[in-house]
Amino acid sequence: MAGSSGLLLSILIIITWLQVGYWQNGVTLFEHSLEVTASNSLSQCNLGVALADQGKTREAIVHYTEALRIKPDHVEAHYNLGVTLAQQGENQEAIAHFTKALEIRPDYANAHNNLGLALADQGKTQEAVAHYAEALRIDPNNAYAHNNLGLILAQQGKNQEAIAHYTEALRIEPDYAEVHNNLGVTLAQQGGNQEAIAHFTKALEIKPDYPEAHNNLGIALAQQGRNREANGHFAQALRIMPNYAEARFSLGLAYLMMGNRSSALEEYETLKTINPGLASILHRRIFK
Repeated sequence: MAGSSGLLLSILIIITWLQVGYWQNGVTLFEHSLEVTASNSLSQCNLGVALADQGKTREAIVHYTEALRIKPDHVEAHYNLGVTLAQQGENQEAIAHFTKALEIRPDYANAHNNLGLALADQGKTQEAVAHYAEALRIDPNNAYAHNNLGLILAQQGKNQEAIAHYTEALRIEPDYAEVHNNLGVTLAQQGGNQEAIAHFTKALEIKPDYPEAHNNLGIALAQQGRNREANGHFAQALRIMPNYAEARFSLGLAYLMMGNRSSALEEYETLKTINPGLASILHRRIFK
């Protein structure tokens, strides 16, 4: 669910790992368990989690589905299947499984949070807000729900409320890079550029290969006239994500502000193939 020079809305997933005593050796041990007890829904679900952790999402889906065949009301299997389907972009199916998990366990805070994410991705903002709020009613220390609710509030122009939720998320999870980035964006929009720079910088200390934070820090530095530093961060964003249109646009503008029209034109030529709309805006700025 998704990056721009503004707020980053990405899926912040919590996969439920069922802690069962000595089961600590991942896929191999869970596979061995299934050899002994193939009809064990718990083993099927845990193997799905282990496979999902390895990026083997299709295999994980097979095991979550089998867990649900064995035990249709297996709440964690519904939840984890929803998570994996959402990561695959299969949002409607994910919503069905999060909803089923909540029918079985109405006070499942993480299911409310992730259902909210899936609904927000479909533009169902008010429904998403209701689920984030319910997640926080159940678990006031759910940093992910605070961040996601903050994102929507910021998009609605309710910046002070958004800042309150971001701040609470950072109280709970001080090293939550995405929240530092999102708080930085909202502070910058309110004119708090220096505070914004501090949060973008912190986000990059935690997560150095975070392209959106590099781009946002570059924009904040450029607004202070620190164009060379800004260019370095735009270049870093593009090293990490070469087709990051917003960073390419930002770099083109920075070159223009430095009087380097030829380099700005080079960025325009590249941007045309990535995002024609942004390229058109950059073109107008170059030739105005």
